[in-house]
Amino acid sequence: MFVIVLDTQESGPSGRPRISLSRKLVDQETGQELKKVSERSPRSGGRLVGPVPTVGEVLRGKVVNIESFGAFVKLQGYNHQGKLVT
Repeated sequence: MFVIVLDTQESGPSGRPRISLSRKLVDQETGQELKKVSERSPRSGGRLVGPVPTVGEVLRGKVVNIESFGAFVKLQGYNHQGKLVT
């Protein structure tokens, strides 16, 4: 699946980066953006563990966990998961 990074937060309650994703804004056949995501800086706070993707970046990912409030996607090329916003 293709996803786009909507927002990043340097540290969530668990101490890991929080990454918000969307698949609706990306063509699932080509990986092209359907609607431009405005670039925002990551929020400050906490300590990063490894690189975090840039807001607006389109990435491939694999769903690794589904909860009642959303799905978590492992991001290809990064050591992080992001919560998929539907």
